[in-house]
Amino acid sequence: MSPNTTPPRDSPDSGGSSGAGGAQLVAAASQVGAPRRVQVLGVEAILVLACVVATFLLFVGWGGMRMGPRPWSLVLVTAAGTSIIAASAGWLALAPGRSKPGRPRGWLIAAALLVPVACFGWKLGWSAAFDGMSLDWPARSGWRCFRFSLLLAALPLGTLFYLRRGSDPFHPRASGAAVGAAVGSFAAVLVDLWCPVGYAYHLLLGHLLPLAIITVTATWLGGRVLSQGYSTRST
Repeated sequence: MSPNTTPPRDSPDSGGSSGAGGAQLVAAASQVGAPRRVQVLGVEAILVLACVVATFLLFVGWGGMRMGPRPWSLVLVTAAGTSIIAASAGWLALAPGRSKPGRPRGWLIAAALLVPVACFGWKLGWSAAFDGMSLDWPARSGWRCFRFSLLLAALPLGTLFYLRRGSDPFHPRASGAAVGAAVGSFAAVLVDLWCPVGYAYHLLLGHLLPLAIITVTATWLGGRVLSQGYSTRST
């Protein structure tokens, strides 16, 4: 072969140019993907904002904050405590964990079980600490609070599951249960501001029962929506 023969294209001498071409393709793909990710995040932010506004308007439409015979100190302490419970549940259910599987399954199940009980116990305990605030209200059995709790939780629950669909292939039911408890406890904050009743039976029917229903429903939705298989089927 002549010394001036051009080396074939697949020789080692051409590796530099092909490597540079691959790097350029990766860079181009990342530049195309970045605006797409920003667009998706913008749509998600709009959905969350619309959900918050709609839930707040529902709260106002049902009468907003109602004092009744409660002193301001009781309203502040019950609402603040329930808000802390809700914020803790939201952080545990929604914030990413340190490992790829996310939060441990036991933590998520514990949150789903304990958050409703904590909200109920906080409201009942502080109502009993104030004179006359835990007495029976025969005209208010708790069904209005029951319906109001479910209505307040419906849109946030649907929005969160839509945004997190296909996000947890490891323990979707446990994650769903924790999300349900978090959403239910945030609804409980608004219901607490709206409802002046602190009687035990009323709280069981109108406050604890809907929170339990929301959590159970979210557990079922978790297995259907949060699993990796749902993401594959829905794309």
